[in-house]
Amino acid sequence: MATAGGVSASETPLAFNDAFKLSVGRGSIGQIHLHWQMPPGYYLYRHIVPA
Repeated sequence: MATAGGVSASETPLAFNDAFKLSVGRGSIGQIHLHWQMPPGYYLYRHIVPA
């Protein structure tokens, strides 16, 4: 059975660093690009932002 968070009741959620993989790159002069790759069903701040 899937829950609202995308993880079933029988599964253990992934550790934060595994669920939200960060990559950093260089942009134009003085800029950096941050990119989070998340598996389906995982959301940053889901408990704060209303649906």
